[in-house]
Amino acid sequence: MRRPDRAALRMLPMLLLGCGRDKISGLDVIPCADLDPDRRARKVHFQAPDPDGTPRIFRVDEDGAGLCRMGPAFRDAPPGAERAPAASADGLALSFVGEVEAGAGVLRADAFGEGRLLLEAGAFRDPTWDPFGGNLYAVREDDAGDVLVRFAAGGGGLVTLWSAPGLRLAGPAPSPDGAHLLVEADDGVDEGIFHLSAGIEAAGVPRLLVAGGGAPAWRADGGAVVLTLDGGVAVAPWAGAALGAPVVVPGLAGAGQLLDPCFLGEEVLLSADLLEVLDLWVVHPDGADLRQITAGLGDKRAADCGRVEQGG
Repeated sequence: MRRPDRAALRMLPMLLLGCGRDKISGLDVIPCADLDPDRRARKVHFQAPDPDGTPRIFRVDEDGAGLCRMGPAFRDAPPGAERAPAASADGLALSFVGEVEAGAGVLRADAFGEGRLLLEAGAFRDPTWDPFGGNLYAVREDDAGDVLVRFAAGGGGLVTLWSAPGLRLAGPAPSPDGAHLLVEADDGVDEGIFHLSAGIEAAGVPRLLVAGGGAPAWRADGGAVVLTLDGGVAVAPWAGAALGAPVVVPGLAGAGQLLDPCFLGEEVLLSADLLEVLDLWVVHPDGADLRQITAGLGDKRAADCGRVEQGG
């Protein structure tokens, strides 16, 4: 892939273990109904290393308060690194990639701390829920090339949507209405954001939408997509099955790395090294109201998030 920093995070996840303490990736925004139902603030889940360098999943309120580590709440999940958190549409379950005996498996945790292994046959990354909660999409690593798959939220039912020799994939993103699937890909001929139909039986023929684009993420109403492009972040309108011209978000030119942008309401949330190390930032698409959510995260040892008790 052309973006070596992001590719190192997506394609070679073990590199995170050897990097410095300033890596933040795998952003996911959870609305009010989330893994901590007693609190009603919108929250962000993301992957970052502990001070010892091990990738973990953290949670923070949208205003930067309440930073805590989610890992200990995954009661039945195996120990080891935790990567790529993704929330179900109702906000009551979180999928992530964890280390299992067979490789990098896909796991889920719910509000009550119940962990469950969904897939372990091979190495997986970037699990993402469909908007209806019945299925997840993920990338399965294979020696011949990456494979885009769909599987049931309860585990099993693995379906191959796209595979080709030498294919490289990252970050599948289903639309809020469930009809479309965007994915960053390099098929050996073209590289950028591709579109597939998100049908139950078939995904259709992959179609290049944005050459050189990456890390697509939908706005909740389905009317726009945020993406990385030419070293920056851009927002493009979506109508039907067509993506409009991306408009670059101004005010981020000083960043050496811009990773995993997504929408936080109408604003854009991303990790950026605007102050030399990667932290979480929020900005309006027109560049207004740029503000920092976390500061010096890599130097902090966050407290454990509280577990929600059943019936409480």
